[in-house]
Amino acid sequence: MKVAEIELIIKEVTDKILKKIDSFPSATTKPAVAIIRQVGEYPQEKIAEIEKAVQWVRPEEQSAQALLVNVLSLSQLVAVANLQTIDYLTGAIKRFLFKGKPVWILACEVDRQQLKQQARFGVFKRYDEFCQQVESYGVTFDCNLEEIAKLQHNLKKKLITKEIKPGTSYVTEKMLMQQLKNSDTFVLTAQQRLTPLAEDYLREKNIKLVKE
Repeated sequence: MKVAEIELIIKEVTDKILKKIDSFPSATTKPAVAIIRQVGEYPQEKIAEIEKAVQWVRPEEQSAQALLVNVLSLSQLVAVANLQTIDYLTGAIKRFLFKGKPVWILACEVDRQQLKQQARFGVFKRYDEFCQQVESYGVTFDCNLEEIAKLQHNLKKKLITKEIKPGTSYVTEKMLMQQLKNSDTFVLTAQQRLTPLAEDYLREKNIKLVKE
């Protein structure tokens, strides 16, 4: 297959899929974010920043793509760092992390700057180790529009993957020229797609296209 034809395939398929995705209702591409408490119990300023870009769901719902946590206590932080469940919140966080889904924590019970100023270095270092450990699992101590944009991008990628079905193969102009030397009909199977140049070849040669 020629490089030019490969580029045409990529461009045509990508354009079609993105056009289809862009035509979906906005709710379809809004990331579903789970919250533990009622929306009103979260910081109003932070919620106002992000709620237009997401749809709220319960943590148990399969559609949830991320978990938003209002505040995490020290004991809960330690439990998550050790992948332990001590209550409903830590259990929910662990479930999301085990599924590779991000967890956003808006606040911690411990004030890091105050701890750094008042506590011994060993205590502060240990606390930082717990924070770094949970961050390595996929926990972020914040939630902003940039994080939501990442989720939205991943959602669109999943939609694109669904559109491109496994096992799909492309029929090129060169393949048609070889197969149709003595035929005026071409049968296209459900797993096959025509490249743009192949479509042009069928039209120019007045070859009948039959789709299975």
